[in-house]
Amino acid sequence: MMKVSRYFIMLLCGMLFSFSAHSAADNVHTLSRTLDAVIIPGKDMPGTTGRNISSFRLLSVKNGTISPIPFQIDQRDYNDEWVWDVSSGAERIHDDEDPEGRQIFDDNDMLVFIARDAGDRLTDSNLPEGSNFVSEITVTDPVDGSKAWVYLAHYQQSPPELSTRRYVNYNKQKRAVTAENYEFVLSDKYLAVMDTLRLNGKSILDRTKVRGEVTLSVLFIETTIKFNEEEIGGYNEGYINGPVRLVKRSVNHLVIEGMEAPDVLCDHFFYPEYAELPIALNMQFPVKEMKLRVTGDYFGGQFKRVFVEDLEKSIDLSQIVLEGDLLKVAKGAHWMGLDAKDGSIIMSIKIPESISNYIIINPWLVADPTAHYIPESIPGASPEVGFEIKTGEDFPSGKYLLHAVYKFSSNAYQIEDAHSTANLLHNALEYQASQLKQ
Repeated sequence: MMKVSRYFIMLLCGMLFSFSAHSAADNVHTLSRTLDAVIIPGKDMPGTTGRNISSFRLLSVKNGTISPIPFQIDQRDYNDEWVWDVSSGAERIHDDEDPEGRQIFDDNDMLVFIARDAGDRLTDSNLPEGSNFVSEITVTDPVDGSKAWVYLAHYQQSPPELSTRRYVNYNKQKRAVTAENYEFVLSDKYLAVMDTLRLNGKSILDRTKVRGEVTLSVLFIETTIKFNEEEIGGYNEGYINGPVRLVKRSVNHLVIEGMEAPDVLCDHFFYPEYAELPIALNMQFPVKEMKLRVTGDYFGGQFKRVFVEDLEKSIDLSQIVLEGDLLKVAKGAHWMGLDAKDGSIIMSIKIPESISNYIIINPWLVADPTAHYIPESIPGASPEVGFEIKTGEDFPSGKYLLHAVYKFSSNAYQIEDAHSTANLLHNALEYQASQLKQ
């Protein structure tokens, strides 16, 4: 009997040990995705709302140490409009849901952080000292189920220092958005033109281009009007210059043959390793159809190859590629990659689900180092790379915003870059928040 009991105890201890080891493993950071931004509205975080934003800190556990990580809380007003750090006038620089002189985390405000900063799971005995509230946020990759954690802690008094790391920054005087390995310099003359794009410090872009056609239909009479990026007018409304993302809004309209089309609100988003730049579709009467070609003229000396979705081999940019050649082999491709020895860019288009069945998007590539494509400032700048967008039949009336997504890398192209871009577009990281300390 004694032997049985001893055996049973040994077996039980073994089971407990195995269970404990398994539980510890479950608490270790396994998330491999790093570039994604995680964006969580206050309403999805029980217990967080109604507290002072300045008293929050976002924490992460790595190598057994809990430390502050970069984050921001982007505020939105009663109408779900951004509350700007800086605006072109005096509008919306204070949340109308907050008491005067205070910034409160509301249900529609957004907590933003980068997946790379998430870490291991805390034990109850290691909750942040001095905090009066802690929310545990579990981040999960829906593709493979891997996980990581961050902790939003609130302090009644004397919160610890914020993380000093800043991933993005906007210089209004220079009109420059600077991130870890890229920099955009926006035109001071044309709202839809980028003067410069730098990758790892090197200028790679001569000109951004928008070529469009709008078909108008009134009483059985149809007419088609062509336009380009220089005919897109408007103004910059405001921006939020946070440490993990820049949100910038322009109010755009077409000026066609002296007539101004209705305004469309265009939000730009800049993150540490990627940017989302707006493409506006104003499909209201009398507009029947629209076609856009959104591209950039790049300096060919920087890039040697182009990778395209579903093509087994890359395209050699030393060879001439004529307009339409790519459609013969890669029609409907969702991404393209420009590749150089010391950097690469993956480009794609982000489409609202409400219009995904009514829109046609195809890749665009023209490569001819001897040609001069107006209005290039440098003759022979090549290739021209981007996407052509067409509205299909029965396109629903309304104002819509697509985004051109640019994913930047400091290394030569790897297939993982395309996978990470696809995840950004189609497999957003999931999150769950639970209250640990009240």
